[in-house]
Amino acid sequence: MVTIERVQSGVRMERRLLKVLKGLAEYLDLSLGDLLEGIVLHAFEQKLPFDDATVAAIERSGRSTVRPHGADSHSLQEQSDVERQVSEHREVRRVRLTGTIDIALPAKEAFELFTPKWRANLAHEWDPILPKSCR
Repeated sequence: MVTIERVQSGVRMERRLLKVLKGLAEYLDLSLGDLLEGIVLHAFEQKLPFDDATVAAIERSGRSTVRPHGADSHSLQEQSDVERQVSEHREVRRVRLTGTIDIALPAKEAFELFTPKWRANLAHEWDPILPKSCR
């Protein structure tokens, strides 16, 4: 077995393509990083990354129509920062939701359910940096 070291990396990519990859990672029960790593390793070996069943699942999801470009992504032009801000401003909608949740626990235990530390237990690979007061 080969020992490797994985590092955290911020990667920028086209928004719709990222949605497709996130959906596929969830379908395959993989992290997004594992999916990307697998796709790249297959590409290096000049192999297709997905079998017929996976391609069919992508097509059934309706996300296969979200192909923003061909294989040559280098020819794409990004929105300028100003265009992006204007676009994002138009899409923003404020929604206020209110409600009541009844939790059959003592108050101290119930409040723990809404802390970053508790949420970290749900999401593996998420390691929040908490203020000292929350540790």
